[in-house]
Amino acid sequence: MGKGYSAHDAVSDVAALSALVGAKLPQDVLAKHAVTSESAFARHVSRLKNKPMHDKLLAKIPRKQLTSGMAQRIALSGLGFADLKLAFERNGKAGIDSFFSEKGADGQPRVTRTASVIQKLASFFEMPLNV
Repeated sequence: MGKGYSAHDAVSDVAALSALVGAKLPQDVLAKHAVTSESAFARHVSRLKNKPMHDKLLAKIPRKQLTSGMAQRIALSGLGFADLKLAFERNGKAGIDSFFSEKGADGQPRVTRTASVIQKLASFFEMPLNV
C-alpha cells in the first residue's frame, strides 16, 4: 500500500489494519500470500513433529553458531544433528553447503544459501570435541 504507520501504537495498528483489509489488492498479490486453514494446520503439525530435532540441534550447538530460527528451518527440512555431522565429516563445509542449498520443488534452497550461517556451523564441527 506504500504507507507508513506508528508501530506499537494500538490506534495506528487498527487504522493500518483497517486500511489493509479494505484495500483492493490485485488477485495475484492476494494469491501469493494466502493460506488455507488446512495448510496452516499442516505447517503447525509439521513444526510439532520436528520439535525434537529442533531441540536436539539447539542442545548440541551453541546459540552463537545456530539460532533457534535456523534450527527450526533445518528441522523442517528433515535434517538432524547426525545428518549435519555426517555431511561435515564427508565433505567439510561444502557438505553442509550442499545439504542446505539443495533446491526444493519450489526452487528455493532446502535450508539457506547464506554463507555466514554455513560457515558458523562448519566452525562448530571443526572443533575437535564436536566431531
